[in-house]
Amino acid sequence: MRVAIVGAGVAGLTAALALQRDGHDVRVLEQASELRTGGFGLNLWANATEPLHRLGVKVPGEPYQRMILRTRGQERARVALPTRGQPHMNGERGALMRAIHDELKPGSVRFGVKVAQAKDLLEAGADLVVAADGVGSQLRPDLSKRQKVSRPWSVWQAVIPSGADLVETGGGAIVMTPKRFYGIWRHPNGELCWFVEEPSLPLDATAEQVLAATLEEDDALVREVARLTPTDRLGQWLARDRRPTRAMVVDRVVAIGDAAHPMLPCIGQGACTSIEDGIALALALRHRTVSDGLDFYRRKRLPVTRVRVATAHFACALRRPSPVATAVVSNPVTAPFAHLAGVWLRLVNRAPGWMIRELAALPAA
Repeated sequence: MRVAIVGAGVAGLTAALALQRDGHDVRVLEQASELRTGGFGLNLWANATEPLHRLGVKVPGEPYQRMILRTRGQERARVALPTRGQPHMNGERGALMRAIHDELKPGSVRFGVKVAQAKDLLEAGADLVVAADGVGSQLRPDLSKRQKVSRPWSVWQAVIPSGADLVETGGGAIVMTPKRFYGIWRHPNGELCWFVEEPSLPLDATAEQVLAATLEEDDALVREVARLTPTDRLGQWLARDRRPTRAMVVDRVVAIGDAAHPMLPCIGQGACTSIEDGIALALALRHRTVSDGLDFYRRKRLPVTRVRVATAHFACALRRPSPVATAVVSNPVTAPFAHLAGVWLRLVNRAPGWMIRELAALPAA
């Protein structure tokens, strides 16, 4: 089968690799002149690392299996995040994209190609078009009417070359203050990745303002992280979400990743769900016609992605910083119940059962 994938991001590259492994003729069309390996750090849960391992991708990053919850300058609870098979990983988006890209056949990605309409690719001989061109997808009008995208959720993030020793091996720190929510994670080679969700500042705030506010916090850990961070390393990400619809599939065109279901980052499943999409698409088309395979894909992926988008939206609302939330987590009676958050996250972030069964039957590449 001839497959045209529009967009060489995490979703598009993963779909290309999974479909190539099944013997399909795949071409990835990317409008940029080269692989866009910039971007922020990300958490990859085992629902992404395990299937990538099955495809032969060595996922770059630092393994983690616990979160340490801090408020008012003290550790309050530890949340275990056990996994079977491959570990959860923290790493950089660019490194992940290079790792997937390097497993593709040479020449699979064509750069500098802009696609205006999916029908042009179908008329040129493609049996299937995969829209993987992100939240601002130019192919979504072919699939459905544009939907309302949520108000931006402001996240500031930096990857800095030192500071990994501030966080214990295998762990990440979550710091709640009355005005902000921080995440601090180890990266390979002694690097440290941290983010702050900053609703108390306007969307047009500057990195200098964010660092100045962080340096005034009562937690010594976040103050030290801010002290180590050059201004030019701290960047803003305005995340948005959109509820996926049945029109993620129309005829022989399917949208995957952020083109179909952009989500807020509060459960760490944006990239993971995009990876799942690419692999699920290949599995759905195995031993099925294009029409039957896409129908199967929609039936399986639509409920999962709707739940994840809604859960991430709810989680962002739930963890919006406030003095009340900080007081609840700081209370010695309620703090031990934080481990329930780990149970909830493991349930939400688990790969669908049908994918687990089909992947388990496949030999690792």
